[in-house]
Amino acid sequence: MLPATPVSFHGSCQEIPSLDEKFRVFNCKSPDTCMVGYVEIQRVNKDYCEEAKKIDYSPSPVHQEYFGRIDGPDTFYVNFTGAQKLAVSEWQFREDCSYRFPYTFHNSGAVQLSITHVYDGFRGVNEVSQEWPEYLGNVVVQDHEDTICPQCPATNTSGLQSNESTSICDDERPVRGAWVPWQDTALSTSGYLWSPLGCVYTHKIKPIQERACLANPRSILFTGDSQIRVTYDNIWRRFDGQLGRINTLNRFLDRKKVIKNVTLYHHKDVFLEDIAGRTPAELLTYDTIVFNFAQWPASGPNNGGHWTTEKFLSRLTNVTDYLAGIRDSRPKGKPLRLIWHGIHAFSTTNPYSKSRIDWRTNPRLKNWNVFAEDIMKGHGIRSINSFQITYPMIDTSPDKAHYFGTDAEEAIVDETLHKLDLCEPVY
Repeated sequence: MLPATPVSFHGSCQEIPSLDEKFRVFNCKSPDTCMVGYVEIQRVNKDYCEEAKKIDYSPSPVHQEYFGRIDGPDTFYVNFTGAQKLAVSEWQFREDCSYRFPYTFHNSGAVQLSITHVYDGFRGVNEVSQEWPEYLGNVVVQDHEDTICPQCPATNTSGLQSNESTSICDDERPVRGAWVPWQDTALSTSGYLWSPLGCVYTHKIKPIQERACLANPRSILFTGDSQIRVTYDNIWRRFDGQLGRINTLNRFLDRKKVIKNVTLYHHKDVFLEDIAGRTPAELLTYDTIVFNFAQWPASGPNNGGHWTTEKFLSRLTNVTDYLAGIRDSRPKGKPLRLIWHGIHAFSTTNPYSKSRIDWRTNPRLKNWNVFAEDIMKGHGIRSINSFQITYPMIDTSPDKAHYFGTDAEEAIVDETLHKLDLCEPVY
């Protein structure tokens, strides 16, 4: 994101050669604030956007206006690699049929910029047409070389970890971070490591470390879809002191695991129907509920998907209202902590997306994630930064859907453990 204070870009834009004649591309750097800038993509034919305004892409007037104003008819994957792995997940559509992708780097050095045209005609957010949103995959820019902050010290392989911060990361809001170069293969398989910005986590429960925390009595329910099941399995791996990563997708079953005084439960609830039907007395078993919701509502019709944004938000609002109400009315001595697991970005090259008429596009999931974080903030529910963590790493998904065995999943587990805060009592 661009800084909150205005940044001058006057005369700072340089055109980048485009491989697609439909677009012109510019990289605009602030001459005053190092590492800040934006990529601007302009449609050559400005009439295209005027014609696209005639498309009905949402049954909700509110969301029709929102997608038209925020997303625009085109979707691009703007991705930097090198000194930092950064995919810009928030952009600004402009009335002149251009798109601005603001970026802030946190590491200096050489980067390579690639841009792919992913969707056109509002297909990335369309919730009226029941067709599969065709993935274009047209390369606009490929590995354009640039240098971030050349006057800054050279980047080392430890990246932001060299910045010694003692501030504890936020235990409620999603923790912002950056993917920085890392050459220790014991910690990174992608060549990058997720590093929180300006803060440190309290506890990661790395093997052997801080095992005393497991003596605190805790009863934790993980419920939602298979993304949360992967996190459940990996948190158990951390608790159990296993060094290797889980490189297979375990069966989607209800589970219960106990180590010392901590009990972990997993329950499949892809539409959050079961959790909303449990009574407060039934939920007294748990002092923490970690939940997620989005992948199945956004999937194909045979899996119960093709939900509109309005339907998704209605279900999520009802569930969070219910859970927050239970939390706020718990009897003394039986507190309840709620943690929103966030929404994972989805691979653009999933081999089954077309045959299943899958609606899991990243602009759709991005918007749902933004709306969901606002809901959680309003209820004081802790949130995991899953979308920003996974969006730059969609190319690492082993099955083009999940992130088991990847650096992205390790980063999500780290933040989840921070939000669980096992070494302190729930209050």
